[in-house]
Parts: sequence; C-alpha cells; structure tokens
Amino acid sequence: MDGNSRLGYAAPMDLNLQRVRCFQAVAEELHFGRASERLHLAQPAVSRHIKVLEAELGVTLFERTSRQVALTRTGRMFLKDIAPILADADTAIRNARRSSRGEQTLVVGFMAGTTPAAAVRALSHSHPEATIEIRQLEWNNQAAALRDGTVDVALVRLPIDTIALRVQTLYTERRGALLPADHRLAGKDHISLSDVADEPVIRHRHGGIWDDYWIVSPRPDGTTPNTGATVVTIPEKLEIVASGTAITFVPESAATAYQRHDVTWVQIDDIEPSIVAVAWPTRRKPRLVADFIAHLTSHHQPLPAP
Repeated sequence: MDGNSRLGYAAPMDLNLQRVRCFQAVAEELHFGRASERLHLAQPAVSRHIKVLEAELGVTLFERTSRQVALTRTGRMFLKDIAPILADADTAIRNARRSSRGEQTLVVGFMAGTTPAAAVRALSHSHPEATIEIRQLEWNNQAAALRDGTVDVALVRLPIDTIALRVQTLYTERRGALLPADHRLAGKDHISLSDVADEPVIRHRHGGIWDDYWIVSPRPDGTTPNTGATVVTIPEKLEIVASGTAITFVPESAATAYQRHDVTWVQIDDIEPSIVAVAWPTRRKPRLVADFIAHLTSHHQPLPAP
C-alpha cells in the first residue's frame, strides 16, 4: 500500500462507522492508548479496527514506530474529509431519536450526587404539554449519551470529553476520601492528601482524563498514587472500600447519595473541588433544552468556565 496515494472515493464501498470513529480518535490523539480510553474500547480492538479499515481502503493511514504514531498524507486528508461525515452521522442519529420521541419530549441526564429535580419541576410548570424523562449517567457515558441523542441535556461532572458539546459550569463541591468505617482516619472532620498518600486508590476502567482527575494523578509533589482495583460504577467502589483493599475520592453529595454503615467520607482540604456543569450538543439547542438550562441556572450561580 502507498501511504501517500490518494483515496479512490468514487469506488463503491460501505464504511464501517465504528472503524472510522476509531481512526478519528487515534488520528486526533496520535496515541492508541489515549484513543482507546476515549472510545472506551480495549486497545487491541482499536488496533484491529484501524488495520481492517486500512485494508478496506487499500491505503496506509498511519506511520507507526516504537516511539510514536503519525498520520500519513493520506491519513491527514482522510481525517479532514471524514470529520463532517461523522458529525452528520451523529446529528442524524440524534435527530432520529429526538424525532421518535417528539419535539415535546425532553430527556435529562444526571450524574450521581447531582439533581435536576427543581429545574424539571419548573419546566413542567412552564411547559405542561411536555414529557420529561430523567436518566442517570455514569462517568464513562456522560459525553457519549449527549452526542448520540440518548439524552438531550445533562448535569455532568467535569472533566469530560467536550467534542461536539457545549458546557456551562454551575457550581463546585468538596471532594473527600471514602474510607472503611474502621479506617484509622474515620471520624476526622478533614484530612490532607498526604494523610492517604500510601493508600491504594480505586481506578476507573478506560478512565483517561477522568481517572487522572479522580485518583489525583500526578500528586502535587509529582508522584503517582498506588492503585487498586479497577471499576465502572459507584456501587463497585463501595464494595471495594468496605473490603478495606483500596480507598476512593468522591464528591460529598455522591457519598451522601450512597450512604452505607461500613464506609465513611472525610473531606480532603488540599485538592480542588468537583465541578458540576450542564452540557448539551453543540449543533442543537431546541426550546425545551434552552428553557431547562434557564431554569437550572436560576437555581445555581454560574461559575466562570474552567
């Protein structure tokens, strides 16, 4: 294959969107590991999708060495040409889902510890004809659920992948350590990060920037934390913390929402707070979304964008 050959776009073929999305992620990250975290796919699966795509197209999209990944000239052209196609596909999927629900239906997503209830109540009063659905999101699907139309607007916790999304910060809340109830620091009013510096910390599967933020890596002194089990959900975190094998860092409201007798939350003074924001797709802001955001921000003093 010639890495600098032009693509034969006129040739009839069907592109697999998942393979093309894998290509886009690797092309933008120029790193297979970061791309796999962004896509929430195992790295070998991403590599296989790229190889199959190159074989289908009959071109080389990447130059790979042991130290780096770089786009070929053909890869750069393909990235430029494919971006609007993927954006249009996302829009088509989102619009189809919205159309099936109807313009008077709004699906609101929220993360654990956040609550859209007051804004939903206000929106129900101002739009009595509307149907409003509420769905809980997890850290690993906050952005994807907005981009693919599963939800129309969401209360999210930063950091998230903001590609094709608008994000407006709302408020911050304290972060702390979730510890076993019999932990040596249980019962303290507050602690510092150094007090738990040697504790294994739970990781997030394919977590990327989310994982780094929530395990506080690197630490202020430049070190990286000891790591424990890898999880997806908060209930999984609770079980691991209760077992005494690792701790985790969570915002105060999430700890309150998932109270258990065998775990306890202690505020950490010297880590930055959790930022809660409202997010919605860049290309679409229908009236119900705009009015929901207005009701939401009336209950919270918006913060400057981080």
